[in-house]
Amino acid sequence: MDFASTLTSVERTLAVLAREPTVSRREDLPNISSAFSRRPPTISLERMLGVFHDERLHRSLMLFFDRQALFAESSDERRAAFYWLIDRPEALAEDLAAQERLGVIKHSRVQMTRHCLDMLRHGYEVIEHLFDRAGQTFAPMRSDFAETRAFLKSRYGLDSETIRLRRAYYSAERIEGDGVQAAPFDPDLGYGLTSWEGPLADEVAARGGCLLLRLESPSQDCRLLLSFSPETEVALPCNARVVGAHVYLRGSGAGGVHHAVELEQLGVTRSHAVGHVRLEGPSLTRLRDVLREHVQ
Repeated sequence: MDFASTLTSVERTLAVLAREPTVSRREDLPNISSAFSRRPPTISLERMLGVFHDERLHRSLMLFFDRQALFAESSDERRAAFYWLIDRPEALAEDLAAQERLGVIKHSRVQMTRHCLDMLRHGYEVIEHLFDRAGQTFAPMRSDFAETRAFLKSRYGLDSETIRLRRAYYSAERIEGDGVQAAPFDPDLGYGLTSWEGPLADEVAARGGCLLLRLESPSQDCRLLLSFSPETEVALPCNARVVGAHVYLRGSGAGGVHHAVELEQLGVTRSHAVGHVRLEGPSLTRLRDVLREHVQ
């Protein structure tokens, strides 16, 4: 329950960051928060690692706590830059030092957004794992577990289905920029579960690639840019429309140069309906041609 409360708080923080305007001058400071406090779960990482013996769960836990520490660092950097500007009203906007602080504040928003998304992805992996296993692990305490499930449902709106949806929603990496927003999960929206499977997905996965989808979500009044690896289950808003799609390939040459290939180049047709993405077409041959042409 404490962990669920923490994730709810992270989602609120993400929503604030998503609405936050870009800071380009001192006069913008009253429109943003100086910093964000993140209260860690009451239970420690060491205790959770000792109680639950599962390698995947351990990985998710360690990544969650790692991103929480990174979030705190970014928040501290923002706070220092924010109050440096507040305490020096005489500093001109053109001052190099003032510009550096404004840059720190803008960069901190990007970093904290990324850390929030990572915390939510790994946090809901933990919640789903514990929720699914608790009925068997704590069989002598089934009545207590039933009460816990009822509390999670009434207080946080969490049950096995909504936990799976949130985990899948945050499983896709959200990329900000060019008007794209990393919007938090909205429980009032309908979502559909989907994954990218098939020969093309297998080929891309074997080369360390992923699928990038650019979506427009009318209900959220924003655009989303999502990246996820083949066979990863993700949740997409049912009313979102795919306006762009690429296969992102990892090169094997010097520096591991990446190459983005528009799906249309591969002879792939795409459609989006009821939260499901379907990729069809004679794509494997064309993909191999593109690989030979662009990826050494």
